[in-house]
Amino acid sequence: MVLHHDLESFGGNTDYMVPAAELMELFPNCRKIVTGHWHLEGEYQVDGIDVSCTGSLEPYSHGEDPNGEIYLTLTLDELAARDPATLADKCVRVLLREGEELPVALDCLQLTGKRIGIDEAESVADKL
Repeated sequence: MVLHHDLESFGGNTDYMVPAAELMELFPNCRKIVTGHWHLEGEYQVDGIDVSCTGSLEPYSHGEDPNGEIYLTLTLDELAARDPATLADKCVRVLLREGEELPVALDCLQLTGKRIGIDEAESVADKL
């Protein structure tokens, strides 16, 4: 069975989630559920039922690019340590602690900033 549904609820709305259990009740001979809406390719479980996700040709957000091929999330310190030439074809999100400013002279595909609180800054510092 081929669908175009999500695997996770976003904002608590479950209307577009794969209805795996219901589908198996309606179609007991169904051997596989495939969905293209979830953009990370792989094999997943929904209500104990195998669901294959085809993935997308390219990621559309930071959460869909776990290997950082197009989307990078960096602290200001990590950004300063990078060769700027490696960022030309990347969507760069910079995590900004209190008092830090987004560098505007960066040649990249997309530049965004995300303010992080004190607790998040400590968590990021632990990973550096």
